[in-house]
Amino acid sequence: PRIGDVLLMMVNGPRWIHLLATPLVQLSLVPLAFIVAFARVPRATLRDLAVMIVLQLAIWLITPIPGIVYFYRPFATNYLWSIATMLALFAPYRLELANPARAARPWLVPSMFVLGWCAGMGNEHTGPTAMLAMACLIVWAWRTHRLRAWMIAGALGLFIGYPMLFLAPGQAQRYAGMATKNAPLKVLMERGVTGNTGIVLDFLGEAQLAIDFVILAVLVA
Repeated sequence: PRIGDVLLMMVNGPRWIHLLATPLVQLSLVPLAFIVAFARVPRATLRDLAVMIVLQLAIWLITPIPGIVYFYRPFATNYLWSIATMLALFAPYRLELANPARAARPWLVPSMFVLGWCAGMGNEHTGPTAMLAMACLIVWAWRTHRLRAWMIAGALGLFIGYPMLFLAPGQAQRYAGMATKNAPLKVLMERGVTGNTGIVLDFLGEAQLAIDFVILAVLVA
């Protein structure tokens, strides 16, 4: 199963788990997005609060079915929890590579490996893009002489977790075995330039309200 299926089983257990864990994940999404966007932890200021409100509204507007993704448990654990985990994985890299070099912090190695594995086990759709971004970060860190052991551990976790998900026997059952029949590169080639361009345009169309809002927020700021 996806790790989101395991999380679903947990939040469907004792009610206190759902009431405690789900809001924490929902609330963590915006600060994590802030860190990835601005390479710093949000401060306790009205300006940073305003920026996070803009981020939250943009996320809500750009999501095609935000109410279901946030509050319908099977979607929340498979998608909302997944993207929060992925942002949590990339946040330390963003802080490390955009700020003055810090100590090696070898104690981060095991936790980053587990976090990377969980992010890779999230869902099939975002894994390849995350792996490409992670490879670029590792190369950049190596070329700038800032590569740390915990960075390699997080990348290894991601590169192990995603193949474990994608090649799992359960993929022959999930969605009638769609994942085993439609590899990412195969789908891209079958769609061709026109089909892939159409998907990008559809995304921009769905994101139009969010794009308009961000432009308005920038002009006001």
